[in-house]
Amino acid sequence: MFVLLEHDAPDGVHWDFIIEVPGCEHLPTWRLLNNPLAAPGENPAERIADHPPHFLEYEGALRAGLGSVRRLDRGEAEITEFAAGVLRAKLFGESLRGGVEILIPDASQTNRGVFKQREHL
Repeated sequence: MFVLLEHDAPDGVHWDFIIEVPGCEHLPTWRLLNNPLAAPGENPAERIADHPPHFLEYEGALRAGLGSVRRLDRGEAEITEFAAGVLRAKLFGESLRGGVEILIPDASQTNRGVFKQREHL
């Protein structure tokens, strides 16, 4: 399963892409600088702290003044690769459908990379 959340944070709006990966207790999460529903293709991405599983269902205010989140999309995900610096998956969401890959060129040096939407992977 995956979810795309619009996060209205104190430092501005960004989008959180959260995906369930078999064998992971918490959900790998990336901050996207642009809404992938409005700007498909390549999107700057930053790996952030993994989120607890309840974020697959949660919408509303966040604790500690971190803003609020609103779900924009959700659906099933088929992970095809998950390793240091790369996630490849097929998404079956209400709006996000098809292949997605998140590449972080040097995961040992940075959390910044790119979220790429593809019709097929």
